[in-house]
Amino acid sequence: MGLFDNIMKKAEQAGEAVRKASENAKQTADNIKQEAAKNAAGNSAKSTDHGAAKQAPTKSTPLDPTKQVHVRFGTIDPVPYIDMKTGLQLGLVGAGSAIIAVKDVNAYKDEEDMIEKAREICNDEIKNQIKLFSGNISYDNTSRLREEFSIACKMRLFDAGITGVANFDMLNLSEESKKMVDKIKKENMLAENPALAEAERVLKQAEAAKNSGSHEPIRADIGIGYENGGNTRNADTLVGGINAEGGQGVGKVKFCPNCGSPVGAGKFCGNCGCRLQ
Repeated sequence: MGLFDNIMKKAEQAGEAVRKASENAKQTADNIKQEAAKNAAGNSAKSTDHGAAKQAPTKSTPLDPTKQVHVRFGTIDPVPYIDMKTGLQLGLVGAGSAIIAVKDVNAYKDEEDMIEKAREICNDEIKNQIKLFSGNISYDNTSRLREEFSIACKMRLFDAGITGVANFDMLNLSEESKKMVDKIKKENMLAENPALAEAERVLKQAEAAKNSGSHEPIRADIGIGYENGGNTRNADTLVGGINAEGGQGVGKVKFCPNCGSPVGAGKFCGNCGCRLQ
């Protein structure tokens, strides 16, 4: 083999070495890219999993049958009923509390769910019991209703998978009902005490005359009783005259400190005989 042939052979060998080196470099680069892509995909999947885990709702804590929970309840609006003593339709407002614990742990998803159910039962039973006792309780005695309410609530809670007791902390008349009862009480008191009723009438008449500017005197009929025969007489007594100038007259309204009857300018009460001066 001549010198030229040797040179050409070495050149071919060098070229082949360069080609192999280039292919190896290309393969290495491809491997690096594939590995990088694989790592990137893995990181992305992990990131997605973590995000999903953060967004997923936390699992509810299992209910504990031994834990007692305090629940408040009450009416929003007055519940109507017929009052046994007055015959009026009045309204009761009630509020109370219950101590409960879960009996059936599978009946509720969490404690708040159980509390909401217990409150619903108690509020509903307030209306049921007031309706049931309408006409059989009075504004000043609701003890029977209170007792039956506690019994009914206990049974309904038990049927709903809850053990516990509920009681009223407050069961009172509504504000409007209180005014109605107070009016009845006052009317009854005046009916039982004529002297007091006359005093009330005179006061109202005097107030009306004063507001209207009337100059007419206000007179009250006062019955005077005698123990020695039961006879009575009426004294037409000036108790609230208003003079021509619109001021209070000399017949200023006075009332007996003993019986409350209107009296004149005398020294003794015409109704009970009590000394006035």
